[in-house]
Amino acid sequence: MACLLARQPQPAGDGSWQSELTSHKLSHTSIWAYLTQGLSLLGNLCGLAAIIKEVGSALSQDLTFQERVLDLANLVLVCMAGPEAQHSMAAAVDPERDQECLDRAAMVPAALNAVLYTFQPAATMTDMDLHPLCVDLLKLGASPIFLDAVYDATAVVVYMVRSAVVAGNKALDVYLLAYHAGVTMQLLAELTATPLLFYRLAVQEKPFAAPLRLIAAGLELHSTPLAPPPYKHDGGNCIPITPGTDVHSTAAAQGATELLAARAMALMLCCSDYEATGFLDEAAGRLATAELLDECVDHALDHAGLALKRPKVADLPIEFTGEGQMQLNSLHVAEVLSDDSNFRQRAMDKLAGPLAHVLLLTPQDFASAWLAGQEAFNLHSRDTVNDSTYLLLSSLAVQSLRKANIIKALALNLNLARPEKPPGSFKHTLALEAVERCITLFMALGNLHWFTAATCPPELKDYFANLLVEQIKQQSPGQSPKQVLQGVLANLQSLYQHNQLIFQAAQQHVPQDANLVLSQDELKLGERLILHLRSVHSSLPDS
Repeated sequence: MACLLARQPQPAGDGSWQSELTSHKLSHTSIWAYLTQGLSLLGNLCGLAAIIKEVGSALSQDLTFQERVLDLANLVLVCMAGPEAQHSMAAAVDPERDQECLDRAAMVPAALNAVLYTFQPAATMTDMDLHPLCVDLLKLGASPIFLDAVYDATAVVVYMVRSAVVAGNKALDVYLLAYHAGVTMQLLAELTATPLLFYRLAVQEKPFAAPLRLIAAGLELHSTPLAPPPYKHDGGNCIPITPGTDVHSTAAAQGATELLAARAMALMLCCSDYEATGFLDEAAGRLATAELLDECVDHALDHAGLALKRPKVADLPIEFTGEGQMQLNSLHVAEVLSDDSNFRQRAMDKLAGPLAHVLLLTPQDFASAWLAGQEAFNLHSRDTVNDSTYLLLSSLAVQSLRKANIIKALALNLNLARPEKPPGSFKHTLALEAVERCITLFMALGNLHWFTAATCPPELKDYFANLLVEQIKQQSPGQSPKQVLQGVLANLQSLYQHNQLIFQAAQQHVPQDANLVLSQDELKLGERLILHLRSVHSSLPDS
């Protein structure tokens, strides 16, 4: 395939040699492997252009060659997303077609790699500068087809993973199947974080529809009958599994489903980080995408609610890579939605109960889980892959990366993270995640209580605080409401003080970027919730 596209070698004659390029008979199950191998060979050929000058000058200057590669990738991706989707799904649940299933899935990252290396030959993917790549890619007329097809084809692979897990296909290596989806989602996240491509997605007829379809696929991985660990479905609700008797519904995937869900939420965060473009506003304001966005928001808030109520790691250990990343990203998405006018009330309704559960913890358990203590470290101790590389699957937008680097630098060095047992490897990244949990919880609480008459409907004034108090009462039956609320206020005050320490550390050590971590206004929002709950507390009878 690479030779045909490059029109090399070029023997004398009328071109009849093309039909005799191979005499190997292609079988139904092997054709997908050959397509993947051809696409990989093509990507490798273009990768050589970065090393061998003659190859580079021949390929990089040839616009026709780039067009032909893009057309080929579009053909493969459109077929995978459309006509072949049902056959791919069927292969995922058939134990007799496990290799065909993997070969079909492998075509998607191979096609994307071929395009990337063609438009910017490089020795490795990390050497690529994606902005000029996107400039050249988006000049071509076939690029809109590519932008839709590559997200949709990846979504098909994600749905294949879900189908295989639900069917209990033990003959299939589900983790390897999910790897093909995961590596493609990582590349797409990097492309989506490129401003030029992001803005192109924003001005399409259906803004962000293709990324939303992929996000929805990732968030549906744990819908009924599956459940995010460590939960199981019971009568329409998710309840913690029983240790020693229950096997988690996605255990066969060895954490792959959780990693894919984390990647889907990271992509959602990446889109949301470009505030000037208004991803949530654009998608919510268009009939073609509003329903899809609603579905994504509901799934993300459900994930966040379960993350807030997760039992202690000592009671239900984290079994596989990915659970900690999935939970952390769900909390980040919830914090974004808590500050968005389109979804604040929905976030209030869905999160008031789980947040009340968090605030009702004992002071020791609250500090351990939410003030960067030992439990926060334990929740992320399995966020590694087979080669012991640490995974941080979060937004790749520039400001988010800068914020993460600042928190990582401050966390352990300034005693902002306080594990009882100092971790060994990855200690700075574990501290980053522990501190992020603390900041995210604080900001979500402040955002949900925030009210201004200029932009908020009057019925939202104190709406969240009232919901929270009601949930606190419901979850502590038979106890004095005043005493219970006193304990809640103590936890909130501890949360405020810890975030104040983070704010002061950022102001002292990185004053120019301190607001990326936490701002004075965000501190005041949390303080307002505390003051309101104190007034509620003082109005309650002593009995």
